[in-house]
Amino acid sequence: MRVLLDTHVLLSLMRNDFAQRFPALARHLSDPATMGYVSVASLWEIAIKARLGKLDPGMPLTMIAG
Repeated sequence: MRVLLDTHVLLSLMRNDFAQRFPALARHLSDPATMGYVSVASLWEIAIKARLGKLDPGMPLTMIAG
């Protein structure tokens, strides 16, 4: 199954608090048959909000996009 991950889920994955915040989704994504994808729009959203000071991604933007 292919899953498009929300921006909040992406940030949670990057911050390592994903399993705590989304336990049901964590179980689904741990299945080898599941592929998680991220939209470029999510990266764009994070960059814009971080530069406007409305979001602290918890890491440098280059780590998210790299």
